[in-house]
Amino acid sequence: MKSEYRIKELCKQKGVSMCELANQIGYAKQSSLSQAMEHGLSSNRLIAIAKVLGVEVPELFTTHQQNITCPHCGKTITIKTKD
Repeated sequence: MKSEYRIKELCKQKGVSMCELANQIGYAKQSSLSQAMEHGLSSNRLIAIAKVLGVEVPELFTTHQQNITCPHCGKTITIKTKD
């Protein structure tokens, strides 16, 4: 199962370009980082990326959950799905 990353989204939120991120974690070019993301990043790279972006490692991944509101009581219900 291929992991889905939120790295580009987080970079945008944090004001860090993908090129800057690539350089800070040891890649010569952004394209090298993009390729690594397609094939899966090592735990060491994920830790380095999280450190640069100031987030925890789990935040680098997309979550498959959806919040809905109960039509009867109005409470928020979280639905989690498996891949």
